Amino acid sequence: MMTWQYLMGVRGLISRFIPDLIWVNNWHKRFGIYGFLLISIHPTFMTIYYLSVGINFFIPTFSSHFDQFRLVGEIAYTILLTTWLTSAIARNRIPFRWWKRIHLLNLVILPLALTHSLSIGTTLITSNLKYYWYTIAIIVTLILIYRLIIYPLLGWGRLRYKVAAVHHLTGNIVQIDLKSMGNALQPIPGQFIYFRPLSSQETHPFTVSRFDSQSNQLSISPKCSGPFSCKLQDIKPGEIAWIDGPYGVFTREAYTTEKPIVLVAGGIGITPFIRLIEKLAAGWQKQVILFYGNQTEQDVAYNELIENAAKANSNFKVVNIMSKQADYAGEKGYIDVSKLQKYLGENLSSYEFFLCGPEIMMAKITKDLKQSGVGKTSIHSERFSL
Repeated sequence: MMTWQYLMGVRGLISRFIPDLIWVNNWHKRFGIYGFLLISIHPTFMTIYYLSVGINFFIPTFSSHFDQFRLVGEIAYTILLTTWLTSAIARNRIPFRWWKRIHLLNLVILPLALTHSLSIGTTLITSNLKYYWYTIAIIVTLILIYRLIIYPLLGWGRLRYKVAAVHHLTGNIVQIDLKSMGNALQPIPGQFIYFRPLSSQETHPFTVSRFDSQSNQLSISPKCSGPFSCKLQDIKPGEIAWIDGPYGVFTREAYTTEKPIVLVAGGIGITPFIRLIEKLAAGWQKQVILFYGNQTEQDVAYNELIENAAKANSNFKVVNIMSKQADYAGEKGYIDVSKLQKYLGENLSSYEFFLCGPEIMMAKITKDLKQSGVGKTSIHSERFSL
């Protein structure tokens, strides 16, 4: 299970077999939460047994070969317990960068656990099972070489792009146009990339909001919502960045379903839908209605593109909803199922829904849609965070 956790953490490898990286990340999260409880059986029972015979595991000692490698196992479990507590219990109370730094400690857990078990695991050492463990050790070693040396130092699995232009869409959202400096990505609509400026050590996911297949130029549209994304508001043309991807399958069903499409976007959640809206502006004959929630009209990103697409294509309808503008002439408040039914009718099950925005918005609308009779296979959402 721990080896699978390592494999799922190498996104460039796993995405070659499973394109839906969000789905992989969700399973990675479940394995981490519940797998820890399974792993905990071993140290719990060992501690109970040794306390019963007068040996206290909580007092470190180096007096014997057994004690030394027992301590290796205890260190591995302490790190595992720490990362579990910060991920499963306190994740929402810890800033992302600190959570990530703690989470990276997981890279040493499996080498420590393998050293511990292959040194003093009596059943393991005296059976052919040890050869299976050796195989796992080789796999883990290769993963660590890639993760710690090849990927960060040599850049394998990433591409270099140059910032071609920066467009300020609203007061806190910029569109960053990126031009390939060699091999170029070919992202399909709805996919995202991991982006790291050469001047930073942090990597974050962003939706590819626009893509020009002729020039291979792509764009991301970060909103100032944290230290990293706020710093990107001041990025300059000519700066170099590493790009990793593309990943994801969000909006894929929008191009194959026979049902009318409902897009629900909150704030910067509009970005996965921009390429779809551009397709509508070019004459795509598909019935689409967009519910776009923002605080005020000044916060609406890509407003001109959206309005022009709605004017050019009668199949595309837009409902803007403002939550903090009392004098707004249109819909006010927040996007909810009652507003969807106002424009779509009571029978929501005849539509295909795509949601992207704040987590609380997506969770509430998803729950209410299901209660309104919409099948879960007709509700699609994009969630980056672990």
